[in-house]
Amino acid sequence: MLEKNHLSEAFSHVVSFENVKKAKPDPEIFEKAAARFPFSKEELLILEDSNNGVLAADQAGIDVIMIPDLITPTPAIKEKTITILPTLNEVFSTLEK
Repeated sequence: MLEKNHLSEAFSHVVSFENVKKAKPDPEIFEKAAARFPFSKEELLILEDSNNGVLAADQAGIDVIMIPDLITPTPAIKEKTITILPTLNEVFSTLEK
């Protein structure tokens, strides 16, 4: 998809479902992604649209902001996020606070 849309060069690292053996809510995908950067998990932030993605981020020990897609987050999921936003447009203003 990235190559098709000429976006490959915009990213230094890409980890997708093709690079892992276990699907979310297993944290494998986020642990692999985190290992590719010279930052601690406390310095990373995940933007996620699914309940399973939030669970995976939580299990990986990485902060997560949820932008729900089709399924409304449960109270238990809400507790695992920094915040829940209606759109990606609000991420930067939220982080500036």
